Amino acid sequence: MRTHSAVELARKLTRRGYEDEVVGLVLDRLAERGYLDDAEYARALVNHRGGSRGAAAIAAELASRGVARQVAQAAVAELDPERQLAAAEQFARRWLPRAEDGSLRSLLELAGPRLARRGYSPAVVREACRRALAAAT
Repeated sequence: MRTHSAVELARKLTRRGYEDEVVGLVLDRLAERGYLDDAEYARALVNHRGGSRGAAAIAAELASRGVARQVAQAAVAELDPERQLAAAEQFARRWLPRAEDGSLRSLLELAGPRLARRGYSPAVVREACRRALAAAT
């Protein structure tokens, strides 16, 4: 079991055969009692994924789970930039042995696309690779 966004829970209940009116009433009641809060859900997901994914990937995941764009943006804005950079650097370090000449360019060619797919911005990718190289020397 895990927490769900309002949209996820609505989809789940609908798939199980509950009528839209009943689903709406249940969602309203859960929200009223504080059990269903998309903002809290988004903050929890950001906190959980923030150590392994970049802002873009987290925002995309929140969108796929039906969290409103403004709610997702507010939660992603709370990401700790230093934690993001540290996670990206740790990932980049794994690719250091494969960097042909140990240059920044070589590491960027190897780790850069992989970090970008994980949702890290180009600035974070570059700085993470720089830090990984600096730590290795």
